[in-house]
Amino acid sequence: MSSSALGSLIIAAAILVVSFIFMQIWIREKHRDRVRREKETEDESLRRYEERIAAEEESLRQNAGAGTGGYIVVDLPDDQKAIFHDLLKGFEEYARLRGYRVTFSADSTIENKMAFKFNLSDSGTVVGANRVREDLKEYLERVVKGGDFDDLPIITSIEEHDLVVTILKNRITFLKANYDIEKTRRCIMKAFCIEQTRCPYCHNRIF
Repeated sequence: MSSSALGSLIIAAAILVVSFIFMQIWIREKHRDRVRREKETEDESLRRYEERIAAEEESLRQNAGAGTGGYIVVDLPDDQKAIFHDLLKGFEEYARLRGYRVTFSADSTIENKMAFKFNLSDSGTVVGANRVREDLKEYLERVVKGGDFDDLPIITSIEEHDLVVTILKNRITFLKANYDIEKTRRCIMKAFCIEQTRCPYCHNRIF
């Protein structure tokens, strides 16, 4: 082989090596660029998701009046909202049997969240948060044990007492026939910080 041909071969080989090196560099850069773009897209999607969730929670608080009315927003699966609502509505009736009045308000329009609160009505009876918490605990325990309220002292008129007890028993009979009462009782008690253990759904302190 002539020296000229050998030189051409060496040059061609060098060009191939350099081309291969540059190709590898280009491939790595393209990969890094793709990974960077995917990361930026993921970050942007996460940012938008967090903004949407924050906007939904703010909308829920505003719609429910949390800014001025003391509503509490809790995480709650949609399939638990009905029993959560009905059990707490039943506490309105139980409070009447205990000699005072509370009203339960709720907004469940946001997916897997609920805003709610109890309002003490001016019934002439001074009731503190501890009393309400203890009565709520007793109410939930009575519900789980079968909804026996016949041993409660009659504070109102006999007619009103009997009517409220009947309404409450009918409510509980329906709930026990259609829902897991014990599971929801634990969730409510933990939400109201009656028990110390944390509930995966209800993590806010109510009182």
